[in-house]
Parts: sequence; C-alpha cells; structure tokens
Amino acid sequence: ARLFHMRTDSDPCAARMARLLTGRSVGLVLSGGGARAYAHIGALRALRQAGVPIDFVGGASMGAIICASVAMDWAEAELEGRIRKAFVDTSPLDDIAFPLIALTHGRKVNQRLAEHFGDVEIPDLWLPFFCISSNLTRGSYELHTRGILREALRASIALPGVMPPSTLAGEVLVDGAVMKNFPADIMRSVQRGPVVGVDVTRGRSITTQDIALPSLVKWVLSGEWRKGPPIVALLMRAATLSTNREVLAARDATDVLVLPNVDHIDIRDWKAFEDAAGAGYTATQAVLATLQRPVVDLRRAKA
Repeated sequence: ARLFHMRTDSDPCAARMARLLTGRSVGLVLSGGGARAYAHIGALRALRQAGVPIDFVGGASMGAIICASVAMDWAEAELEGRIRKAFVDTSPLDDIAFPLIALTHGRKVNQRLAEHFGDVEIPDLWLPFFCISSNLTRGSYELHTRGILREALRASIALPGVMPPSTLAGEVLVDGAVMKNFPADIMRSVQRGPVVGVDVTRGRSITTQDIALPSLVKWVLSGEWRKGPPIVALLMRAATLSTNREVLAARDATDVLVLPNVDHIDIRDWKAFEDAAGAGYTATQAVLATLQRPVVDLRRAKA
C-alpha cells in the first residue's frame, strides 16, 4: 500500500490530496550528472517561484540526493545549505584509496548521508519518493521505494570505480546512472499526473584535453587533486553513457522537459554550485514561459 502523509490544518496538503485524487499530481524526476546536478537546485527554485506543486519525486545518482532533500520537506534555504555543506564546502570524493575496489574509500559520502538523512525510512518521507540503483548481481536496475533512505541513496551514487559498491540484501548495487540515469518512465508509471523532468546529461563530457596527462606538481598545487584524478571524470562519463534511443525514450516520458546548459561544467567540479544552479534556474524559467497551460493541467490523455 502507498502512504501519503498530511499535516493537519494544512491547505497545501489538502490541495495535494485533491491533485492525487483527480490525476493532476505533479511528478518531478531528476537525472544524475555529478556536480552538474546542482542545476536541479536552480530548477527547483524556479518551479517554486512559479507556484508549480511537487507531489512525487524520483531520480538517479545526484538527482536522487536532490529529490530526497525535497521529500524531506526542507525549505529552500535549508536544502541549499545542506547541499553546500555536504558537497560544496569540501569535496566528498577526496578520501583517495589504493584502487583495489575503487579510487575512494567512500567514507566521507557515508558520513554525510548519515549526517543529513539519519535513519529516516523512505515510506516516512513527506512526499512519495523513489531512487534508482544498478543491480550488478541481477543485471538490472533496482527501484528503491522502501528501506532506510541513506542506504538507498548510497547505492544510487556508488559510481563504479570511483566509490565502493553498496551491498543490500546480499546483492551488489552501484550508481543508478549506469542503467537508468533519467528515470522519467518510472515516474510516468507510478503516478497519474504530469511529469516534469530535468536532465543534465547533455552533450559530450570527455574530450582529448580531459584525458591528457596532467603535470603532477600543478595538479597537486592547484588543488585539482580534490576533484579526484582525471580518471574519475572518465569513469563517470563511461558509467553514465546512454544510447540516443534510451535518452530520447526517457525524455519522451516527460510533459515538461528542462535541459540546463551545463556542458561547460566539469562533473567533478563540486565548487561549481552557483554556475550550475543558475543554469538550472534560467533553463526552467525559459521552459515554463512557453507553456500555454498550468503544469497541473498537462496530464496526457490515455492512449
């Protein structure tokens, strides 16, 4: 059974229930994309300013982190503050390890997930939430709709080769972006209303310049090492590479599609918060300005 939480004497909660009952609930789906996923925060800001309600949330990888923050019902300032503390102020991927299983230990990520999400269970979130990981044991994607939130998030962001895999119920799970980086089709299947999607996986992420051997001295002195070695960007791009058919199919499952211009942002650049968030805000405002009807009225007719 699906749970919907309500606050007593809350007009927004009553309005949400009305949308759920009439098929006008709005589902928000956010893609993975490393530091580029900061664009989702700008997109959220634009949606809220435009009065677009959010009733369901789901995503993969860093998109799942942002969706979980929304489902926790954090206000805009708190959400941005927590993301800054967890990812911007210091890199979550600079606990470099001897690369037997992964390039990092993953301890910083574990600590930060525990700090911000504690032991909250997914069914206890204020909004219905899902995230995606990739199940290497079964060779399929894993849909997380129950269990401890931080454990699901840890699986969803466990990029192969960069972070150690997650193990749940005896199965090996890695980053959801490997198999389904933009799960708009899942959102379409779990709720009846319109789907708003923000996809930051545009364009090529790796060039020959990116894989050129850096000067070790310059790499260390410039602080670039905190992003992880260049191989991190290569692994992140390789792990999230989808075919054009998969990308188009996922995007086709949305009613409102936002594609922030973040091609210039390194997926390891955890300091690029303002730039990425600004791109998400601008792109979302531009898309909303083209709509002829309110988002809640964009529900597709049944085929």
